Amino acid sequence: MPNTVKKWCWFTYLFIAFTCLYFAVRLPILTEPLGAEDGLFAELVINRPAGPYYAMVGRIDGEKSYGYISHPAALYETLRFGGWLWQPYLSDSARTDDAVITPRLRVFFSSYLLVFGWILLGLSFLRSDGKWLWPLVILCTVLLSPLAIKVSTRLQTDNSAGVVLCGMAALLFLTAGRSGLNRRLGPLLFLSGGFFAGLGKQEWSFALLAAVGTAALLCVIRQRDRQRETAAVLTWAAAGLAIGNLVSYLWDTANYMLGLRYMVTASNLSEHSPTHWNLVRWLAMFQNRLPLIVICMMLMALLVFYLWRHPSATAKWLTVLYGGFLFAEYMISDYSSETRYFAPALAVLTAAALMIVPASLAGWPRMIVLFTAAITVGSTAVFLGWYQPDRNLALEQLKSGQLRPRRDQVLFVNDGAVWNKPELNYRTDRHDFEKTRKRIFEQYGKDLVYPEAILAQPAITCQ
Repeated sequence: MPNTVKKWCWFTYLFIAFTCLYFAVRLPILTEPLGAEDGLFAELVINRPAGPYYAMVGRIDGEKSYGYISHPAALYETLRFGGWLWQPYLSDSARTDDAVITPRLRVFFSSYLLVFGWILLGLSFLRSDGKWLWPLVILCTVLLSPLAIKVSTRLQTDNSAGVVLCGMAALLFLTAGRSGLNRRLGPLLFLSGGFFAGLGKQEWSFALLAAVGTAALLCVIRQRDRQRETAAVLTWAAAGLAIGNLVSYLWDTANYMLGLRYMVTASNLSEHSPTHWNLVRWLAMFQNRLPLIVICMMLMALLVFYLWRHPSATAKWLTVLYGGFLFAEYMISDYSSETRYFAPALAVLTAAALMIVPASLAGWPRMIVLFTAAITVGSTAVFLGWYQPDRNLALEQLKSGQLRPRRDQVLFVNDGAVWNKPELNYRTDRHDFEKTRKRIFEQYGKDLVYPEAILAQPAITCQ
C-alpha cells in the first residue's frame, strides 16, 4: 500500500475513534435537564429569532416576548447559522419532548468544540510528518478532560461561538507566524485574527489587547533586534481587533453597548459591581474550580516553558499570551463560579500547544504532557464516576403535576423548564420580580407568581 494511502487510512481510523470517544465520555451529561438561560439558547438555535431581540424572555397567551441579549451580535448569529445547518436534526416537532430535544441540543452545542478538535487533528496530522502520537495525546488529553466535557455540552456562547471566534483568531495568528509565508499574506492573517477576536465579547478583546501589550514588552526585553518586525505584527493584530469591534458596534449598537456595560458592572473593580472582590470567597471558588481548570494551567506551563527556552516568533508569544489572558481575567474574578467562561481560553491554548510544541516531544515538555495526561485520565474517571446531573426542580414539578398554574397566572421561573411548553405562561426569573409583576398585570391582567406560591396551594387546579 502506498505511504500516502496508508497515512490517510490511519487518519480515518483516528478520526472515527476520536469522534466516538468524544461523545462516549459525554453520555452522562447529554440527558441532563436544561436550566437557567438554556431555554433562551434552545429557542435561538431552533426558531432563530432575528436581532437585536435575540433573547426570549417569556410567553403569555401563546405570544412570545423577546428582548436584548446584552452581548455582541456575532455570537448569536453564529448560533443561528449553526441552528439553520442542523435544522433537520433539531426538528421543531420534537421540541416539546424534553427527553428527545435536550440530548439533541447538547450534542449540537458540543459539536462546536468537536469540529475545532477535528481541525486541530487534521493540522497536527499534516505537520507531524508521521509523528502524530504526541499531538494526539495532547488533543485527547484536552478534549476528554473534565473541563471540556462539562462546558462543551452547555447551551451557551462561550463554548460554542467563543470557541469559533477565539479559536480561529489563534489559528490565524499561528499560521501568519510561520516561516516562509508570503510577506503580503502574513499581515492579512494577523488582521483577520484580530478581526475575529473583536467580534466576540468585549472581555475577549481586552484579553487580546493585553496580549499585544505584553508581547511588545517581551520583545523589548528579549528580542531587541526584531522590534520593527514585532511592531508591524502587533499593529496589524490590534488594527484587526479595532475593526472587529467597530463592525460589532455598527452591526448591533444596542447589544454591543449593553455588553460593554455588563462587563464593567461585572468587574470586581467597578464601583457598580454587586460584589467586591473577596479573598475568602475567591479561595473557596478556586478550590471548587481547580479540578476542572487545571488543564488550562498545565497547557500554559507547557507553552511558557517551551517558548522561554526556544527563541520564537512574535505570533507564538501573542497566541499564548492571548490564551493566558483569556484564562486569567476569569480566574482572578470571584463574580461567578461558572466554568464555561474558560472555554475560549481552552481552545486557544490547545491550538497553541498543537501548533507550537514539536510533534517529537523530548525532555521536560514530554514529562509535562505525560503528567498532565495522567492527571486528566484520573480526574475524568472520578468526574464521570461520581457525576451528579444538575436538577431543575421546576421542570420536575411540572412533569409530576405538582406545579399546575392557572390561566390567569404567569410563572416566574427559569426558562429551561418552560421554553418548550406553549400552554404555560411565564417570564424568566432573571428580571426584577416586582417591576415585572406590575407590568404584566397592567398589560395582561394576570398575576406573576413564584412556583413556590402555587405549590403552597394544592387545591388550585388548571382552569
